[in-house]
Amino acid sequence: MTGINGHGCERRAPARGESVDDLNLTGAERGVLSVARCFFHSFARPESQAWMEALSEAEARFGSEAGPGIAHRILGVLQAVRGARRSTFMFNPARCPSCSRAVTSEERRLMLALVAVGRGDAGSAHVETMLLCEGNDIAPVLRCFLAALQASAGRDWRQGYDLAAEVWGEGRGLAIAHRTQAFVGALLQSRGRALTHGDAFCPEARETLTTDERMILSLLAHIRADETREARHLLALLTAGRIEGAVVHAALSLCALLEGRQTSSRSGAAVRLAVVPGSGAA
Repeated sequence: MTGINGHGCERRAPARGESVDDLNLTGAERGVLSVARCFFHSFARPESQAWMEALSEAEARFGSEAGPGIAHRILGVLQAVRGARRSTFMFNPARCPSCSRAVTSEERRLMLALVAVGRGDAGSAHVETMLLCEGNDIAPVLRCFLAALQASAGRDWRQGYDLAAEVWGEGRGLAIAHRTQAFVGALLQSRGRALTHGDAFCPEARETLTTDERMILSLLAHIRADETREARHLLALLTAGRIEGAVVHAALSLCALLEGRQTSSRSGAAVRLAVVPGSGAA
């Protein structure tokens, strides 16, 4: 299917993909999909200027105050995905009453990854994003997911990635930031309550540690020193006795990278845009 100026569809065959209803998306998540489709249409057919429809759709879905910011973050996600993928991203047009009720396999991956990040499911988010990005560098994409889904905390996450890149270099720094996010996400999901932390943007707060911060840093130090008993004790305190495999795996993965294992990222031009007969492409 191919969108016509964002309002129609030339496709006469049934819409490609499974039903949107099968994804069990919330109203807000459906709104994100609709805004994303408008941006996809703009990428595939620049003359349509469908990016204006994306902004209008975001305002209609999320309000005049939050809408523009959410649209900007959605665009950041899509740009990161386009930069990571090498093959064509197939999409259904937002304005076709029939086609918009279905999702392509690429749209499905995008939404499942976004939903997983929003619900704190770090493992599923990692898998879905890796599949979405075809095995290429996924850290920038996850960073944008977090910024999109945590508008109030988006600045904190972006600053975290910037600091990691500054300390360890862009390639390794993004990987460390990503594994830190995965570890913290798994820890939060396991303990079921918030972690106390200082204000990352307050110079005075940087000189002190909260109890939770001290335990986390001590935990990582014990893991790196192969002090299993001490690490297990701290992990039990942090999770109220619920030591789940996902937390252990995420902590070990982060520590392995901190010990010096190098990571690499693939570089290359963003995926070529094309309109494929019978479907949209971005």
